[in-house]
Amino acid sequence: MAVVALSGGAFTLAALVYVLQLERLHAAVRPTVLAGLLGYSSVLLILLFDLGRWDKFYNVFLRPNFSLGAARSELVYRGIFDHPDL
Repeated sequence: MAVVALSGGAFTLAALVYVLQLERLHAAVRPTVLAGLLGYSSVLLILLFDLGRWDKFYNVFLRPNFSLGAARSELVYRGIFDHPDL
């Protein structure tokens, strides 16, 4: 996920140029922001493929699956770490 770090750096450079008025770096802003946008777009594409069935990515939003596994792990966590004897 180095692409996320590079894209974040691109937008940080743009913020430095426009907010702190660093005019000597102004020539690098447009290509850097373009690289940041392409980087974040590629991360989005990578995440769609990482879902497993990339052609059914919309199911995450249309039919969320709230299982009891998360609730059970929460209860176990609270039972272990919120015990009065600890």
